[in-house]
Amino acid sequence: MVKAVGRLFINGDGLVVGDGLVVGHLAPPPPLLVLKRLTITNLKEEIINKVKDHDSILEERNGLSEKIKGLEVEIETLRKQRSELDEELRTKTENIVQMRDKINETSAETVALTEQINNLQHELDSLQVKKSETEAEEKQEKSDLSNQITDVKRALVEQETAYSTLGEEHKQINQLLKEREETLNKLAEDHKEA
Repeated sequence: MVKAVGRLFINGDGLVVGDGLVVGHLAPPPPLLVLKRLTITNLKEEIINKVKDHDSILEERNGLSEKIKGLEVEIETLRKQRSELDEELRTKTENIVQMRDKINETSAETVALTEQINNLQHELDSLQVKKSETEAEEKQEKSDLSNQITDVKRALVEQETAYSTLGEEHKQINQLLKEREETLNKLAEDHKEA
């Protein structure tokens, strides 16, 4: 590539040529200028990597938020199941009481009612066992979910801290990049004037 400078030309080898004669040689850029350019390139790559890290943190944070919502739905479902069992248990208990009252009033139906009572009592016992199992399961589930929510919240706090640190580093790198570019521009101007 040949560059014209007034009546002189700078060819691809950095030679300054005029009227067919080699007038001089264009000096290579100073090592400091090359180093500054490399540093700016490295800083730009670092900024790109930091932006990728930031996007990854945001994506993980959104995933954790969705997980918390899912866990809260599970807790609500367990509460509804327990409420339904409590209601069914209350109904069965009322039925047993009613049957016992009928036995006292009508001796002729005693055998049949006693059998019904036994059946209801068996169902009641089954419901009691099921209720106890459900309560134990709910208690364990609540404990597990509480631990998971605590872990998720802790992870969110850590990610918030990392996000804040990343933002601060991003600002510092941008400032440093701006200062390096100003220094590079000054060096280039000084070199051009020289």
